[in-house]
Amino acid sequence: MSCMVATSRLAALALCAVLAVFAADISGRWIGSMPSGSSNGSSTATVYLHLRQQADTVAGTLAYQDETKQVPIENPELKGDQLTFEVHDNPRRIVKFRFTVLQTRLDGEGTSGDRVVKVRFNRP
Repeated sequence: MSCMVATSRLAALALCAVLAVFAADISGRWIGSMPSGSSNGSSTATVYLHLRQQADTVAGTLAYQDETKQVPIENPELKGDQLTFEVHDNPRRIVKFRFTVLQTRLDGEGTSGDRVVKVRFNRP
C-alpha cells in the first residue's frame, strides 16, 4: 500500500513539473483591438501591449492607437490563466483590464466606471 502512495505522489510531482515547464510565457508584443470612444460604438481602435514576465511577476506598457505613446500598466497580477492590470488613461480615470491567457491570444475586457468593453490581443 505504501508503495502505491509513493508512486501516486511521484506521479503528481512529475505532472506538476511538466505543467510548470509548459506554462505560457506572456512576454512580448501583443496587438489588439477594442471599441473606440466613438459615440456609435461601431469602430474599433488598435491597442498595443508589451509585457515582460519572470515567473509569476509581470510588468509592461499599453498604448492606444499610437504605439509610441505607451503608458505603464499598474497592479499587474498573473494567477493561473488570468491576467489583470490597470492603466491610467488620463490623470483622473483608471481602466481595469481582465484577460484569460490562451496560447496565442488574450481574451477579456476593459472596465472604466460603468462602461465595459471587450478586448482581444493576439501575438503578431
